[in-house]
Amino acid sequence: MVTAKKDISHVKKSPRKPSFSTNPSIELKKVTWPNRDTLIKSTVLILALVIILTSYVSGLDLIFSKLFYILRGQA
Repeated sequence: MVTAKKDISHVKKSPRKPSFSTNPSIELKKVTWPNRDTLIKSTVLILALVIILTSYVSGLDLIFSKLFYILRGQA
């Protein structure tokens, strides 16, 4: 059985394997972080949406629970 050998002499080998712990720190230096004004506006918007959606779901839960109590005759 004859096997062919691949010529890998042209492949460039790195001197060492990159470390998992150094790569994220390098990538985090490339991040464009939001300024304080944008951060505050985004936080307020998210908190407002959470409050609105929580109120909506709680209201639906209250309505449906009352409806089921009425339908079961336990009002």
